[in-house]
Amino acid sequence: MSDIHLGGTGVKRPCRLTAVHERFVAQLLHGRLAGPVAKTSTVLVPRAATLDGFVALSSAADGISLRDLDPLTTLLVRTCNSHYRIVISQNTEVFVQGGQFFPDVTAARLEGSSFGGSFLKVGWIGVGLRMEIWANDLRIITSPVCAIDRESDARAH
Repeated sequence: MSDIHLGGTGVKRPCRLTAVHERFVAQLLHGRLAGPVAKTSTVLVPRAATLDGFVALSSAADGISLRDLDPLTTLLVRTCNSHYRIVISQNTEVFVQGGQFFPDVTAARLEGSSFGGSFLKVGWIGVGLRMEIWANDLRIITSPVCAIDRESDARAH
């Protein structure tokens, strides 16, 4: 576990997303409007900002459903800005440590993942998506996820 640094205190490695994930993120980050606003009130929006687009893009993303994991399963999640250690309690109830908001182990609810908009894939952590975590009466939205490992798998490498 020497390459995992919690609490944002470790050396930051560059986030390397696959070309598919880079396209997902680019669609969201580069302007809400895909073209100029016409006087006819037609507004073009990125595909990821529509329900059909969100479903298609999030379904194509690599990830893991929290409901498929046994209690006490430990995940190591690397986002573009931080590392998180997440221990599954039950369903979406977790204990999380990492990033600037969770320097200590904190009981939380991992709501799911999104591209940063109003659509949420519930109970899911997806590569290229942002985790939404509810803890201490705050909703925390992380930077995009770059990698997800089970702690036992990470130790084997």
